[in-house]
Amino acid sequence: RAFLRSFLGAAPVLFLTMIYRGDRLRSPGFLLPGLDPQTVLLFLLATPVQFVSGATFYKHAWRQLRANNLGMDVLVVLGTTSAYLYAIFLTLRGIA
Repeated sequence: RAFLRSFLGAAPVLFLTMIYRGDRLRSPGFLLPGLDPQTVLLFLLATPVQFVSGATFYKHAWRQLRANNLGMDVLVVLGTTSAYLYAIFLTLRGIA
């Protein structure tokens, strides 16, 4: 069930980034100069996938960190969170 929820959450992101790639959702200056609606939509769709679907990884990683026993969950959380934050950083840097 968790996999299905994650897949259904990630499918629109996959469609918008890899398959659709249209210019209909692109109009610079939507909210801020340089920020288009597609970027905002992708952020809003990817955030629940990152934190809701990944909540079990975050919980297990936190327990492992507190127990000084680093496992695969810590690596998954570090990798996905760093990629997520780096994408946000690049997006905001492109606006400035």
